[in-house]
Amino acid sequence: LGATGNVDQALERYAELAATSNDGEAEFLAARLRSTTGGPADEVIDLLSRSLEKTPTLAFEIEEDDAFASLRRDPKLRARMRAAKARLGEE
Repeated sequence: LGATGNVDQALERYAELAATSNDGEAEFLAARLRSTTGGPADEVIDLLSRSLEKTPTLAFEIEEDDAFASLRRDPKLRARMRAAKARLGEE
């Protein structure tokens, strides 16, 4: 849906999936979509934070995904990523 320009519809679907899922993939994908469509940085970081709470291993994807390159310097996101890695025994 996001690829076809139906951003709002895609975000609604991701929100539905996030509400019923134990992993953070829906939040991660919503964050990527918001980031690549000019969404506010705070909203993207909030989505990424929620994804990391559910699935700490997503910290490694955030590090590599170009959609988040400008956000990786944000202190709040960096702290969330460090906490996620600490939960995995990494840092």
